[in-house]
Amino acid sequence: MSGPEHPRNTLEQAIAAFADAGEDPEAAARGQVFACLAAGTLALLSSDPPSADGRPASGSRPMLVSDGPDTGQPMLAVFSTRERAEAFHRTEGGYEYPVEVPGLWAVLATPAESGIVVNPNQSLAFRIPPHVAALLREDAAATLSEAQTRQPRGES
Repeated sequence: MSGPEHPRNTLEQAIAAFADAGEDPEAAARGQVFACLAAGTLALLSSDPPSADGRPASGSRPMLVSDGPDTGQPMLAVFSTRERAEAFHRTEGGYEYPVEVPGLWAVLATPAESGIVVNPNQSLAFRIPPHVAALLREDAAATLSEAQTRQPRGES
């Protein structure tokens, strides 16, 4: 594993495996990170306190960060655990309200022309460039649409 940290969940394990692949990671390793991201629960930092049910409040905005030295490129900041989101806020500032959301929700909430960075400024981090984030959003929207189509009438 790269770095001193031990992965704490399946997303972090997938990120560590991707990092261990070195200069030429396999497409399967990247795909595993994407699958874990979409299927799991992520934390993000929100502009407003969560609603009573713990979901992002209506009208709140997820925190965007810059893409490293490319300060003009916005990236949705997501975290593999709530603790990582809180640690980021303590050291880097930004929005102060951690909210846990389904990974699919986070992918769909990624603004157009933005990428995604998992665990920004941390050793178990993963970057998804804007053009790939756009493809993930399209796939997530299709998955959601398909699930809604298959849902029997009368159920919600």
